[in-house]
Amino acid sequence: MKPEDLLRMRTWGDFTLHPDGTRAFVVESGIDAEENRATATIVQWHWNEGMWQAGRPFTRGPRDAHPAVSPDGRWLGFLAARAEGPHQVWVMPSDGGEARQVTHLKGGVKDFTWHPNSLVLALVAPVDHGLLEFSLESGEKKRGRAPMPDVRVIDRQFYKLDGAGFFGPNTDQLVLLHIASEQVELLSGGTLSYANPQFSSDGSRLYYLRSNPEDPLTNPGERDLWQYELKGRRHQRLTDWHWILQDYRWNGNDSGCAVVISKPDDWGYGNTELWYWDGATRIPLSHSLDRPLGDSAVTDIPVSGPTRPIFSPDQQTIYGLVSSEGTVHLWAFPLNQAKSPCALTRGDLMLYGFAMSSQHWMVGIADAVHPSGIGGFEKFEPTADIQVEWTPVPWGFSEIPAAQEFWATSDDGTRVQAWVLRPQGQGPWPTILEIHGGPMMMYGWRYVMEFHWLLCQGYAVVYSNPRGSVGYGKDFCGCIIGNWGDRDYADLSAVLDQALERFPELDATRLGVAGGSYGGFMVNWMLGHTDRFRAAITMRSVVNRFSAMGSSDMGWLRVPQYGTKPWWEEPEPYWNQSPLKYASAIRTPLLIEHQADDQRLPVEQGEQLYSALKYMGQEVRMVIYPGESHGMSRSGKPLNRIHRLQTHAAWWRKYLSVDNG
Repeated sequence: MKPEDLLRMRTWGDFTLHPDGTRAFVVESGIDAEENRATATIVQWHWNEGMWQAGRPFTRGPRDAHPAVSPDGRWLGFLAARAEGPHQVWVMPSDGGEARQVTHLKGGVKDFTWHPNSLVLALVAPVDHGLLEFSLESGEKKRGRAPMPDVRVIDRQFYKLDGAGFFGPNTDQLVLLHIASEQVELLSGGTLSYANPQFSSDGSRLYYLRSNPEDPLTNPGERDLWQYELKGRRHQRLTDWHWILQDYRWNGNDSGCAVVISKPDDWGYGNTELWYWDGATRIPLSHSLDRPLGDSAVTDIPVSGPTRPIFSPDQQTIYGLVSSEGTVHLWAFPLNQAKSPCALTRGDLMLYGFAMSSQHWMVGIADAVHPSGIGGFEKFEPTADIQVEWTPVPWGFSEIPAAQEFWATSDDGTRVQAWVLRPQGQGPWPTILEIHGGPMMMYGWRYVMEFHWLLCQGYAVVYSNPRGSVGYGKDFCGCIIGNWGDRDYADLSAVLDQALERFPELDATRLGVAGGSYGGFMVNWMLGHTDRFRAAITMRSVVNRFSAMGSSDMGWLRVPQYGTKPWWEEPEPYWNQSPLKYASAIRTPLLIEHQADDQRLPVEQGEQLYSALKYMGQEVRMVIYPGESHGMSRSGKPLNRIHRLQTHAAWWRKYLSVDNG
């Protein structure tokens, strides 16, 4: 296995089923090495002999997304980016034929949904100052104002976001498109953002989520459900819950709605929940599980699929994904409260998407040795036997050893789920403790290329879900609020100690530790409190809580986790939670990785730790990737991701040499 194998990786992601139940359209993603970017095309699949099987490419790419079949089954709509332009909507016959571009908006299109008549689309499109602008045809000269300089005028609390950068004048608005004439109509305006459009069953109303008017202390994720009456041209607010509405779906007659929510007062440490709302009463459906709805898995080969809740044909059950103890499975939630939720799938798997027709299910699946796969089944009762077609990996299955699960016991008796990957042979093997970000995420039965790359270099890898991780209950996740580096540090120490005891082929004298984001915080924190590691790598990490409050895209939201006063009036809680406070105790050689366009933890965080360690004469090196944001290891430029793996391997080789003990 080589880092360059990333360029040959293929995954199967977003998908949609044809109404006939025997066909599906699946996004196949890859990498264009020459262009140094990800690619995507749509492939047609067929149900054959009890399983879904891949067929021929249906679109030509190179950046196709979000396939959606029209309600009458005649058309496939999708988003496509040709040349260097933004995504636009294209439509083609679902039986094959020529695709036609039906939008030409200057800012492109982010999302769309079909009207029940299959003749109209509702779009979500970035709009500049409330005016629809159209892209210029080739050869047409640009007219109007001279281009403005790159000046940012900022007057809001929430003014930037990692991956998007500083906000400009564009806001996401609702647009109605008549496909035949390509006529567009702007349905919304102003400075608020609109998302997740869905038509009512009779097509008379358009439902959507709208951001709330900004308050300096309001979570920008708070959104309410609204509707737009197409004939009356009237917007109406349907909810005023002060929750974060992540997704929703109305049942077949618009009498009830499945809503996926989280609560701002949980500060991200609570469970994402499924509720049912009939227009008057809200009923919690997933609360009894004490597990988050959705896919919370950590991987560096991300694949996404449709995760919007689905109603059963009789409208009495809602289906959704649930993350629990290193797995993600499809669950059924009866509206009848006398019945309990139950899992439809089981095993050491992680589902990342699901769709249902009148005849079949399609599910996107990953496990510890497969980055992605497409599975299916016919029956609605729980099943453990899903027929899956897996994406091939470039280096062959024989080179991918399975992870071994174990449970460690922390110093206060808390059980912590963990895994170990070991090279073939007798050892002793230098061992690297990997720590995930979030912390409200989870490792589990999902393929991580970085771990297998380390394995091929002769390193054992230990990884776990300490307290702060999701999938083990709200209390397990929330007990570290405002106090990182206590219970989670004890859990990680117990995991490493007990891994060394259980697996004697792990070399306790050659230990490394690595992590990104929150995982980077834990690396920095551990190095300030122990000398047990020979080397470490910290990535896009928390270094100085106090400065991050003002420079992070959402720093101000963390104030309630540390007290009632802002950081400049009461700096002690923030400084006490800063690894920089303990930098004088760091003696471990450290590689600092950061991304220049990271807005979640700006590069000044990495620079502060680098400057401190250099000032003390410690062994430290910093690598900064220009033009990359916080998620580079998962979605950055392919050549940067390859360089990153090579740089890590060189650092470990220098300090944890596999050739000598």
